[in-house]
Amino acid sequence: MSTDAAVTVAVSRTIRSGREAEARAWVGRAIAIASRAPGHQGAFVVDQGPSRFSLVFRFASSVDLQAWEASAERAALLVEVEPLTEAVTVQRLEGMEPFFALPGVPAPPKWKMAVVTWLVAFPTIQLLQTAFSGPLTHWHPLARGALLGALMVITMTWVAMPAATRALRRWLTASPS
Repeated sequence: MSTDAAVTVAVSRTIRSGREAEARAWVGRAIAIASRAPGHQGAFVVDQGPSRFSLVFRFASSVDLQAWEASAERAALLVEVEPLTEAVTVQRLEGMEPFFALPGVPAPPKWKMAVVTWLVAFPTIQLLQTAFSGPLTHWHPLARGALLGALMVITMTWVAMPAATRALRRWLTASPS
């Protein structure tokens, strides 16, 4: 596995009329197969109407993503979905952008990403330090920092950032007046 940053790929598909049920079944298979790929960190679907959806994959590194993209399993999935698909667009996101961008919607300005990240990180740090300051006082400072850092990353990745970006979606995507 490479040491480069995690990468997220959003594949938006417009499905041919009458083929929606087949496409939904394909999505389930695609996620199940991709989840077995080395470096796979998760996948989800963003529904964009009855005949449009985005399948979002996350891999630990660009090397892992390239291996998935070159795999026979992925090639077979693409052959299977081709007759169901009317149009497709692919978007690659790295760094903090996956928290903020939806397929087909441009990422907000970096200053807005920084504000939301701080609004989430600061209280998360404060809460974790308060909650664990007593039980961890006898731990070595590096061990305590490692545990609190891991808890912060987990909380931000799976709870706080998704909730904050959903709650602030309008502001994040608003055009300057």
